[in-house]
Amino acid sequence: MLRRLPARPPLVTLFAMALWFPPCAVAQSASDRFDLRGKVINSVTGEPVNGALVQLSANQTQFSHSDGSFVFTDLPRGQLSVVARKPGFFNEQDLGRWGQPTLFPQIAVPGKADVVVKLVPEGVLFGQVKDEIGEPLDGVAVRAQRRQVADGRSELQSAGETTTDDEGNFRIAELLPGNYYLAFLPPNRGGRIFTTSQRKSHVEEGYGAQFYPGASDVSSAVALAIHAGAQLEINHTYARQRVFEVAGIVRPVNPEKFLNIILINSFGGSVQSDTRVNPKTGEFQIPAVPAGTYLLSATAIARGPEQDSDFRPAMATLPIHVNADLRGLVLNLASGIAVAAQLRDETERNPGRYNVQVSVNLVPRDFPNSVSGLAIPPPPGALRYPTRFENLAPGIYTVEASPMAPGYVASLRCGSVDLLRDDLTIAPGSAPPPIEVTLRSDSAQITVTLPNGPSAATLVVYSQEYPRRSILAPIYYGNTSVQNLAPGAYQLLALRDASELEYRNPAVMEKYLAHAIPVTLQPGDKAAVRLEIEEPPESRP
Repeated sequence: MLRRLPARPPLVTLFAMALWFPPCAVAQSASDRFDLRGKVINSVTGEPVNGALVQLSANQTQFSHSDGSFVFTDLPRGQLSVVARKPGFFNEQDLGRWGQPTLFPQIAVPGKADVVVKLVPEGVLFGQVKDEIGEPLDGVAVRAQRRQVADGRSELQSAGETTTDDEGNFRIAELLPGNYYLAFLPPNRGGRIFTTSQRKSHVEEGYGAQFYPGASDVSSAVALAIHAGAQLEINHTYARQRVFEVAGIVRPVNPEKFLNIILINSFGGSVQSDTRVNPKTGEFQIPAVPAGTYLLSATAIARGPEQDSDFRPAMATLPIHVNADLRGLVLNLASGIAVAAQLRDETERNPGRYNVQVSVNLVPRDFPNSVSGLAIPPPPGALRYPTRFENLAPGIYTVEASPMAPGYVASLRCGSVDLLRDDLTIAPGSAPPPIEVTLRSDSAQITVTLPNGPSAATLVVYSQEYPRRSILAPIYYGNTSVQNLAPGAYQLLALRDASELEYRNPAVMEKYLAHAIPVTLQPGDKAAVRLEIEEPPESRP
């Protein structure tokens, strides 16, 4: 939880003020009433914006006129905020939704000049998708993805998606300024197969997921820079590629249960739509699978009345790499690896005040969108509440733990593995010891102040010893307070925009640390630090 310095209002109040509108200052004289005049303009062209919804912090609203003008009358003396909204444009709050905090500027009433409110126009990606002979392809899913940081990890997140029409055209609007990757997913998610002859044999070809300009993996893709108001045309040739069959059997088979087989690629998308499954034998066939790494998953779900007594589906997962036909695969339901999780509560708190629980997540390295999670311990009186991860596939996992009440994770271990430092490797056929989470409440606190007056920035609290303890915190109105920190050594930075910073990656953070302020916290410490906003390393001379 964040709060202000003791001499300031509580941070909860300030945070709400920043996201919505700070209340008008108390009028100095009830008889003094004033008008506020202004204009809404396009931040790129300077042209007026007609029909924008303009709102005052006093919750008065009106639409801008054809020349962008607006006027609010009979206002008391004081300070207030003015914000505008219109489809196809972004305001300051919208621009901050990717990670950088924003503040609406305060306007003095009466003012010396008319108010100018700027709206940032949306970016648009549009174009056409054709096959190798120039024929338009309909039904292709086109997805704009942006690399964002979640819990310190860089992930591809969808910013917009559409489907090509019968002429192969697509258009994705409402894009914020930034860099995007354009992904193409095959018609019917791989449902089309083509056969070509090669020396009396045949080769099956189809459309697989790919990134512009034709890469099978995002690491080889080209990032497209979208500026405010830009309309970028991308014409893409969607080439067919060799595809393969994945086949096998699921055991044990139960015709009374619904059997679902899916194949997930590394960025979380299903790659096929026409899997053939024999519910009586458990045999399955997945045609038209492009080369790549996938997670093969089988789920058997009880039907009808059985759901009451057999509420959890039986599952099996298997990572596979496809570069040829794969047949004879065996998925054994409910035979995946299980890892229990348990909490050691060393907090000193009133037992009746908080429900002491910790959220634990397992993030597969190769499939970061296939996260498994649970909360421990079970709530009092909960029936059939899971306390372990089941049906895990062999692989390497990042383990994350977050308290749901005040406190901090003092240790996170699985046997001899310190999960605050290292990933958890689950070997085939292994039986890992429980994941043990220790929770303590003798946490420390840091209060940070920016000396140059009210401003918005992001505080980076980085731990070199335990990078996974590193956090981001918004700075509103020039200061913030971060509680529930584990005692230890930290490096502090204030950045204007940390939305794409992998703040838990030591290799990324190394180039920032030369300008960081070190602080060491003992249990129960309350430290105060003044910071300057730092420019990113690539902007320094």
